Amino acid sequence: MTGAQVARKLLDNMGLYDVTIEQTSGHLTDHYDPKAKKVRLSREVYSGSSLASLAIAAHETGHAEQHDTGYFFLTFRNNFFSYCSNREFIGDAVSSYRSCLWWNRKSLFLWI
Repeated sequence: MTGAQVARKLLDNMGLYDVTIEQTSGHLTDHYDPKAKKVRLSREVYSGSSLASLAIAAHETGHAEQHDTGYFFLTFRNNFFSYCSNREFIGDAVSSYRSCLWWNRKSLFLWI
């Protein structure tokens, strides 16, 4: 049995027929995408039959179940990382903040 087969079996047992499984490239790229409702498994896990491959597939499938049941911490994590994933925005904000501090040291107490 492969990682993809284990994932499909678990998803079907949970009634999550609308969640798809697809192979993705890269190493350590296995994840569940809640927006697309897809379990994405690396080639090694997707086609692999080792205990590690099966465990990783089951783990990612568990995230699909958490999404289906509205598990608070998964929702929090997804919202947090989607907010923080825009590094350019965060980098610009930090740079702007540092500039404000540099030029306004004497009036900093007014901003706090």
